[in-house]
Amino acid sequence: MNTTDVSNADADMDLHCVRVHASLLRLAMNDEALCRISAQWRRLRDMADRLDEQVLTELDEPAPVFRP
Repeated sequence: MNTTDVSNADADMDLHCVRVHASLLRLAMNDEALCRISAQWRRLRDMADRLDEQVLTELDEPAPVFRP
């Protein structure tokens, strides 16, 4: 997946958010780990955005929909 289309401001904001949340969770992480997590966050958000754009029906669900 290509992450070069992410603006520097977005990447900086993602890195800041990851750094703040790691601090709140008291996770000791170096800059390299924070950057990797930030990149994974951007990929996850991109996948979620793509899924939101898709029109899916029950027939697209690979497993039966749970109906209690």
